[in-house]
Amino acid sequence: MLEFGAPASAISPQLRVLRPQRQPYLASQRTGLVVVPAATTLVLWGVVSFGAVYDWARTPLLVLAAAFAVVTMRYVRRRDMAAIAVAALILLPVCAQALPMPGALRSALTSADSVTGAYEVAAPHAWAPISVAPAATLSVALRVGIFAAFCITLAAALRRAPRAVPLLARNVLMVAAAIGIEAIVQKGAFNGRIYWFWESSAHGTSNYFGPFVNRNHFAGWMILAASLAAGWVMAEASTAAASLKPGWRRRAVWLSSPEATTLMLSITALLVMAVALIWSMSRSGIAGGAMAMLTMAAVAGSRMKGTARRVLMPSVVVLLLAAAIATKGADTLASWYATTDTLQWRFAHWHDAMAPLRDFWIAGSGINTYGVLTLFYPQHDPSVHVAQAHNDYLQLAVEGGLLVGIPVVIAVIALVRTIARRLRAPQDERTWWIRVGAAAGLCGIAVQEITDFSLQIPGVTLLFAVVVAIAIHEPARGGSEPTVRRV
Repeated sequence: MLEFGAPASAISPQLRVLRPQRQPYLASQRTGLVVVPAATTLVLWGVVSFGAVYDWARTPLLVLAAAFAVVTMRYVRRRDMAAIAVAALILLPVCAQALPMPGALRSALTSADSVTGAYEVAAPHAWAPISVAPAATLSVALRVGIFAAFCITLAAALRRAPRAVPLLARNVLMVAAAIGIEAIVQKGAFNGRIYWFWESSAHGTSNYFGPFVNRNHFAGWMILAASLAAGWVMAEASTAAASLKPGWRRRAVWLSSPEATTLMLSITALLVMAVALIWSMSRSGIAGGAMAMLTMAAVAGSRMKGTARRVLMPSVVVLLLAAAIATKGADTLASWYATTDTLQWRFAHWHDAMAPLRDFWIAGSGINTYGVLTLFYPQHDPSVHVAQAHNDYLQLAVEGGLLVGIPVVIAVIALVRTIARRLRAPQDERTWWIRVGAAAGLCGIAVQEITDFSLQIPGVTLLFAVVVAIAIHEPARGGSEPTVRRV
């Protein structure tokens, strides 16, 4: 019998292990209490502040993201060194573009016939950077470094606090649903201003949608948010299906339970996001959203057993898309896609980008310098200054060349391999579904970036970092192999 003051040897082994087990659980709870509100606040600020495109909004976002990385750095372990190495592999050549180098080396990396060379005033052998705008290149390097640190430390924190993953995904769902409602209402009662009071000089009012001055950027943000939200909805549906007893009577009674109410409200919120995406009339956004949902349906369907279950997930996706399209009208969307003026405009600008690409294919003109570069090269429409290529892959090729492009390709391959490995790893089913949603969102935004540049918007980049962190975070040890149940 255990008595007060008994020696430690008298304490049973079962009682002795209680405290060590309790401490990690409490530490995980404390981590979640910090990570979830902080990450949610950053996501919220990034979207409501017009995508954080203005200095007054972008600076606090970067400062808070950096502070988050510093606070959560203690969760980083040796196993995270690979992610840090990949981030450094990209940042080092970007910074190298902005550093002065000998004229001979610079000449070897840049075409001697480049248009920008005709405007140089320094001696041919003087030290100078590759970047045509070094300050702009260093500025974006700082931003990329902060967002990369935020992503890596968030993934490390989620590994320590696995319960934070569904909470963070749920919060993103609520934020995205609110943004979707605001965008739809604003569209219906539009007075030419964002939030009915803000007017930007950067874009025409016809491009405004939701908090963004460009509807395509809204669509890019919503692709990421809606995909993550869809993963959370499927996680909730899977959990409900696991506890649902057979029989129509029991299922009818379950429909009146709080669990069913939460699930139905979540599905409604997901429908609101889909409607907002359709109403943005962003061709690239709608295509990216469709790719995200189809990716999620394909991955999830492959894990389901039985014909009925395999048909269920694609059917849900089709019904959601059909309902969202019906709110705008299939004829309206078909007519909009048939109008190819803006696509032809992009083709012409991509043709203009071939000249600087030939001059800077080795080391690039410097990241974040496309707008400066187009001032020196002939454009098919000289009345318009094009600051972005409207194709992030092409812009990266011009600005980064092989010097930055090769590390980026390596990083993408590493990201895909890591996500695939995480999806195969033993983990609880809720986390698996949310991870699938995050991976689908990354596929969707990859499609949109073919004709747009949403990831250059800080608010979208911040959410992108959150989605990547959820997709790559290591599952909690001791999880079981995910078994996709009937939903």
